[in-house]
Amino acid sequence: MGNSIVSGGFNPGIAFEHMEIGIKHSLAHYDTDKNGIPVLFATQMYEMAQYLVDTMNNNNNEYSEFVKRKTEWRRLMKNRKEL
Repeated sequence: MGNSIVSGGFNPGIAFEHMEIGIKHSLAHYDTDKNGIPVLFATQMYEMAQYLVDTMNNNNNEYSEFVKRKTEWRRLMKNRKEL
């Protein structure tokens, strides 16, 4: 999935924890045509993603804490596989 349809697609298994990277990438590549319509493959999902990150971080830093926990969990699972 992801890159199999359109190069640059996303992996839904890790997308939530990489939202801040996605927001920056989306903003860098977002453009509209002369009628104000987003060009092909451009999306305004960064607005919703930024809202989620901001809302969660305003509530006891939930998003940042989630990313920290998920990163640590992935590190532990990777080390476990290597044993």
